Amino acid sequence: MSVVFITGGARRIGRTLAERFASDGWSVGVTYHTSQEAKTELEERFRTSGIVSAFSRCDVSKERELQASLEELKSVLGVPDVVVSNAGVFPDAKPLAQTEQQDVLDAIAINTLPLLTIARWLQAQNAERLDTKHVKGQDTIHDERHEVKRLIAITSLGAVELWKDRIAYNVSKSALQTMAYSLSRSMAPHIAVNSVAPGAIVMPEEPSTSDDAITSASRIPMQRYGTADDVFDAVNYFATCSSYITGQLIMVDGGYHRIR
Repeated sequence: MSVVFITGGARRIGRTLAERFASDGWSVGVTYHTSQEAKTELEERFRTSGIVSAFSRCDVSKERELQASLEELKSVLGVPDVVVSNAGVFPDAKPLAQTEQQDVLDAIAINTLPLLTIARWLQAQNAERLDTKHVKGQDTIHDERHEVKRLIAITSLGAVELWKDRIAYNVSKSALQTMAYSLSRSMAPHIAVNSVAPGAIVMPEEPSTSDDAITSASRIPMQRYGTADDVFDAVNYFATCSSYITGQLIMVDGGYHRIR
């Protein structure tokens, strides 16, 4: 059975990713931070449905906490085939005069650096697995879809375009996208790294002030806001496609970036 870990997987887009992977037969590991009630509800739903899952609480901006959570999930589910770095924040808009250096650093700590922590951890797990196979004299190249691990970053349309008074967010997400590109080179050939950049994603069941902050639906070529299921389709593609596909970005924005 394939295993996926998702950071920030108790609510909103992360929750949908967890639910959709689970419905496809994956074992699912979820990290969460403040969403205790949502985590408990999802955990119970998975348990009653017979879905193999594990949950771990951590602040992804704290490297050791995130590493410990990944180890905790691994102790239950094993080394993941796919890790989705999803947890993030969308800071309130601030004009330049009110934007301090700490605002940018705080956004980077949550939106950018966890991908580096996850990448280093996943690379170490994979190196240990390959060393074990080598000692046993096993061929490590026979089924690339299982042998090559996948790391998927949830970036943002804000990584490639600028939004008024969103300096901290734009900087943190553009840095995240650059990191994903860099990691795709550093982690090849044993780990494929790709990115999914959601645009205006609306979740009526869990409304947020950030949902329609980008633009009106009438300006989006597909004439609607996106959904978390739209994001899953892109994530699932990278989770299951050929490992030859790495260093790529899919924008889930209804074509909005093409009219900018």
